[in-house]
Amino acid sequence: MLRAFWGIIAGGVAGIVTMMILESAGDLVFPMPLAADLSKAGASLSYLDQMPAGAKAIILMGWAGASYLASALALRLGHSKNPRVGWAAGAAVFLAGVLSLAMIPHPWWMWAVGLPALTLPAWFAARQLAPKPADMRRQTP
Repeated sequence: MLRAFWGIIAGGVAGIVTMMILESAGDLVFPMPLAADLSKAGASLSYLDQMPAGAKAIILMGWAGASYLASALALRLGHSKNPRVGWAAGAAVFLAGVLSLAMIPHPWWMWAVGLPALTLPAWFAARQLAPKPADMRRQTP
């Protein structure tokens, strides 16, 4: 139980750090214009409107990758057979992504694509990596 708890913590932290790294990698590939002043009200929204589609795709792929990584790592480090361990670590990444969406105004379609990108990979990883319960039926000779 304690090992699963630490697996969830490690998976969640690794997922959030991965999300931040991949978002920063997107900033390197698609740098912000030098004239952009994000201290003004509404400047971040206008920047996001002008951001290339590739930069937004990198953000979404980073969220999906971080969600999968968090779930997979939690299951592996926690040595757990329960997919809920993976889902819990994925929930930490989900909350970080929703905070990002809420704090920085994103277009509506980023919400529509981002929420599944934050949830489905964690679900898939937990389903894929958690051992399946053995068949409980008795075999008759």
